[in-house]
Amino acid sequence: MTHSAFAPLDEARALIEPELRTYGHVVVDEAQNLTPMELRMVVRRARRRSLTVLGDIAQRTAEARLDTWEAVLADAGVDRVAIEELLVSYRVPDDFLRIAATLHPDAAVPTGVRRAPWAAVAVAAERVDVTAAELAGRMAADVGSVGVVAPAAAREPVAAALGLTSSADAGLSAGINLLGLGDVKGLEFDAAVIVEPAAILAERPDGGRGGLYTALTRSTRALAIVHAQPLPEDLAAADDLRHIRDAAPAEAWAAHQRR
Repeated sequence: MTHSAFAPLDEARALIEPELRTYGHVVVDEAQNLTPMELRMVVRRARRRSLTVLGDIAQRTAEARLDTWEAVLADAGVDRVAIEELLVSYRVPDDFLRIAATLHPDAAVPTGVRRAPWAAVAVAAERVDVTAAELAGRMAADVGSVGVVAPAAAREPVAAALGLTSSADAGLSAGINLLGLGDVKGLEFDAAVIVEPAAILAERPDGGRGGLYTALTRSTRALAIVHAQPLPEDLAAADDLRHIRDAAPAEAWAAHQRR
């Protein structure tokens, strides 16, 4: 049973037994992946419908039909809504945000207060696993913590190239971390290596445009995309993305350090 199946069951229970335990104020994080029916579960537990709802629609990965907060909260039974958009990013560099924004041209993407010390690069590679591992090693030495984000089909080969017996062996550390699309949400690294964006777009439930946007906005200093499949057209055309076709991708990435 998926978590979405509990929403109609909770609705039925509320009709039969309306006296539920309630709270004075409820805070919901990562709310972009909740459907109106799932939010109704929360609303009925908040006295006077007092809630703080946090989320980024651009990072939506669930099929939640969420277009605007006003619409989805109205469907959930909230009649008064005050929206505050956080449009300044102190974490993700502005050039990385502009690259990610190509996936959601109509979304209100924050503006970063600084530019990354290394330009973002896209590396076309025959062996994405080997290239991703090489870049991750160099970034770990030059930048700091590295998050390697890979779709399900690529995780085991990338794990092997990183010297892990299985992708499940990769835990969070100050070094190199191998992560799936569901694991990377809410995390932050000094550098990020994104493997096969086209496969991330196709993966469900945690992929799609929201999953790729999330992956592209995990880094605070350095970003590399590794692909054998063609990049999505909008992403490939991003003005802030430098394309590399080089036998030594780590050195080519390092050469893009800004002085």
